[in-house]
Amino acid sequence: MPYDTVEMQNIRNDIDVLLSAPGVLSCDFLINSSDVSAAIKRLNAHKNDGSLGLSTDHFISAGDDLFVHVAFLLTCVTVHGFAPPEFVVSTVIPIPKKLNVNSSSSDNFRGIALSSIFCKIFDNIILDKFGNKLNTSDLQFGFKRNSSTNMCSMVLKETLSYYNRNNTTTFCSFLDATKAFDRVNYCKLFRLLIKRGLPACFVRILIKLYTCHSVRVSWAGFASDYFTAINGVKQGGVLSPVLFCIYIDNLLIRLSNCGVGCFIGNYFVGALAYADDIVLVAPTPGAMRKLLSVCDDFASEFDILFNASKSKFLVIVPYKKHYLCDILFKCKFFIGGNPVEFVESFTHLGHIINSKLDDSDDIINRRNSFIGQSNNILCYFNKLDMFVKIKLFKSYCTSLYGCELWALNDNLVEDFCIAWRKALRRVLGLPYNSYNYLLPVLSNSLPAFIEISKRSAHFVSSCLVSNSNLVRFVTWHGVAIARYKSSIGSNALFCCKYFNWRSDEFLLGNIDLCNDFFVEFSDKLLSFEDFNNACSLFEVLCIREGFLFIEDERVRFENKDLDIIIKSLSCNY
Repeated sequence: MPYDTVEMQNIRNDIDVLLSAPGVLSCDFLINSSDVSAAIKRLNAHKNDGSLGLSTDHFISAGDDLFVHVAFLLTCVTVHGFAPPEFVVSTVIPIPKKLNVNSSSSDNFRGIALSSIFCKIFDNIILDKFGNKLNTSDLQFGFKRNSSTNMCSMVLKETLSYYNRNNTTTFCSFLDATKAFDRVNYCKLFRLLIKRGLPACFVRILIKLYTCHSVRVSWAGFASDYFTAINGVKQGGVLSPVLFCIYIDNLLIRLSNCGVGCFIGNYFVGALAYADDIVLVAPTPGAMRKLLSVCDDFASEFDILFNASKSKFLVIVPYKKHYLCDILFKCKFFIGGNPVEFVESFTHLGHIINSKLDDSDDIINRRNSFIGQSNNILCYFNKLDMFVKIKLFKSYCTSLYGCELWALNDNLVEDFCIAWRKALRRVLGLPYNSYNYLLPVLSNSLPAFIEISKRSAHFVSSCLVSNSNLVRFVTWHGVAIARYKSSIGSNALFCCKYFNWRSDEFLLGNIDLCNDFFVEFSDKLLSFEDFNNACSLFEVLCIREGFLFIEDERVRFENKDLDIIIKSLSCNY
């Protein structure tokens, strides 16, 4: 995917004209120490550059004097439009995509690039100073502050549920773009940046950083020669995912302007994207084919390649129209001239969407994954003491990704909570018939159902105050209009009833109120008698594990006969 050298020279000439215009402000070129300080604070710690031996820790731990020197350096780079050779080199480290893959095929590896720390600082400065010129539409959820994959999946589920409640069939196409980040055409990307009004001096230096970007591959302690990267957003760059979202945003705008697809009120929800993961939603086969044709036209113009073999489509048929299933399932859709496969469920951003529009597949999958993780903890760390096992259990077994989207009144949620309690009893070494209310205080955590409810309530509150107009509207519509017929509305009302909240306060999206409530609620879960029973059992467990607490100090000792104590207390605890 090499860029057109003639067109790139035309872009450089246009930038020279813009820089020589009388309205150019000198302040656009300046980078001060406060800009550098703010950019360094956003760096992740313990990251290396792969070539100079520098680490982000060198900048994070440095004093204000370094910020001044870096500001002078980056200002000179911007004014003169020249990037030092150290700025434009990266080292790529191949990482296997999965365990036990064929290491002789490059398709089974994903390259992780270590790029210049100075470039990362420069990218953060651009994001801080000109973030308003790099914004994308509300249909793009990727790489935005206060945005998440769960929000994108929530909008998709609410859209499907909205049409299903109104007895309308919906068609979903999940598109896969082959090596999308690597197929970005430089000429088209920089034209888009100029059109958005990014200062020409910064566009000029970005062109320099990208067209002169050199890469080497490090493998088994050896490094290859440097070669020039002539396409794709720069690996390891902070600004790279944002630039890709800008590159793909024109597709979302075209889809929203084509006049077909799904709507909730006046909001178009027929195309949702998280970076290169794009889903199209339409109420008729003709509308879906129109959306796919727009994608084909965009792919041809912007050098994007949609992979039909990995793309899937899903049909949601209302109950009253089930007699049409045989006809609707035979619909054919094409992308890039190749047919798209029909499926009954698909994993969208880690959350399983099925044709029944319930969470059964996702909850069962998450429960099975949780059981496997807890078994691994007990298999490899069973000989460690109880405190270590509890910490490992809470760190590696309770991520519960996507539980914010589960319907809290689903019976399968209770099945997950049962699996959580069984696993925790095994970690604590408790008998199978020990009381449930003892587990939270012994593990210093909320009960599983309360934890899931907490995350759901916090998620609804964050959606109600989201920066995205689309997310706010869809959430408000589900909570205030659809109510129990909507998944997110049902969860909000369930939390209000279960925890005795006022629904009007919840609709304000008061996240701090939710956090304060659950801190207070967790303190009231146990009665005084239950707490004493739990503390007694905690002491027995500590003795069985070989620990004594003497003046707040943990002392280890050996006693092989104390298993009799825990067995004698099995009926009571």
